[in-house]
Amino acid sequence: MNEEDYVYILKEKSYIKQTDKKNEYKLTLSVFNNNTFDITICSIKQIPSKKFVLNCSMEELIKNRFFKIFINVEEVFRELETKIQNSNIIEETSVIFLDIPIGLNVINDVILEIKQIEKSKEDIIEELKKENTELKNNNNKLQNDLNQKTKELELKINEITKNLNQKIDESKIKL
Repeated sequence: MNEEDYVYILKEKSYIKQTDKKNEYKLTLSVFNNNTFDITICSIKQIPSKKFVLNCSMEELIKNRFFKIFINVEEVFRELETKIQNSNIIEETSVIFLDIPIGLNVINDVILEIKQIEKSKEDIIEELKKENTELKNNNNKLQNDLNQKTKELELKINEITKNLNQKIDESKIKL
């Protein structure tokens, strides 16, 4: 494989966004050395996770009227990274619509359709196994912490009881 065959990320920026359905997603804008622009949107708290990807060349981007003003995907990246914070994510069953406000009189916003990447059953099972293992580990850690705190509490109670009994005995002697 030649050095030219490798695809490198030239620029990348991520955001945490909430959809119209109040789900949190990580939205990542990327520019690759093969002159492609990528928007990846991944669910954060859903199990199994969802992933949506839009990968475009400059030729594909300029099919949208707004993108005709840009020379290359790096310019698109620079423009969208300043606008993405105010964007809205509209969540549908197997597609996300990214509504990016542009603020021009002629073009008020750009709406990009980003399709879900289907996971294989094996990938879903692997993700669920990983989550299950993580939950078990957290549960074991919490159980160990609880046992440790219980032991510490029992020691303190025994110490207090011993001190209290000692004081009671001292007060009996004084009487």
